[in-house]
Order: sequence, then C-alpha cells, then structure tokens
Amino acid sequence: KVTGAVNLDVTTGSGSVEVRRGNSNEVRVNARIHANEWFFGNAEERVRRIEQNPPIEQNGNTIHIGRISDPELRRNISISYELEVPADTELRSHTGSGNQTVDGIKGPLDVSSGSGGLKITNLGDRVRADA
Repeated sequence: KVTGAVNLDVTTGSGSVEVRRGNSNEVRVNARIHANEWFFGNAEERVRRIEQNPPIEQNGNTIHIGRISDPELRRNISISYELEVPADTELRSHTGSGNQTVDGIKGPLDVSSGSGGLKITNLGDRVRADA
C-alpha cells in the first residue's frame, strides 16, 4: 500500500520491465524468474531462494525492486517484472538486457536498457530514455 506519489526504482540484469497505471493506493508486482543451469547448476534452488526473499524493498512510498546483493544468486538469472503503479509515480528503471514498456504514468521517468527496446506511451512529465 502507498499514500501519495510513488518513487520507484527497478533494476534487472536480464529480463523485461512493464509498468502501467493501476490503482492510486497500491503497487502490484508480478515477477517471472528464469534460471539457466549452464555451468552453474542448481537453478531451481536459486529460483526458490529468490521467491522466498523477493528483491523488493519498501520504505513509505519509496520502492526498490530487483536489488540482489548476492552475486552467486544473480548469476544466470533472468527476472521479468510486470508492475501496476499509481499514475503519480516517478520511475527509474534499468535493464541490462531486456525490453521496457511504460504506459500511463505522470513521471518523471529515467529509463534505460543496455540491450533492449523501449516503448513509452501516455506520459505526463519529463522523460529520459536510453537504449
């Protein structure tokens, strides 16, 4: 639950990010986790660890999504996020490899992708986009 403007920071090394306008008093997060066992094994265990302790931190209306401090846990993991946020959301979002779609929020936005496309529609404020 949130009250008022949301300050949202989303990071994923590999995976897509979709942000769209939802209810004014909540942020909904849906994540799809995929792990590649190539050379690093035990993918199911790493996925289970992420599911048990999702990389979501909230302090009031400030929310950080995608921070995984353990480098071994991050290795060969792809997490895609679908987010529903209030229209009054300031968004910073970065993907290392993955597309991003943002629709219907006021911003401002700072969106970047190392390798992936950006689709930004129906925005109200400043936009900085880098792909």
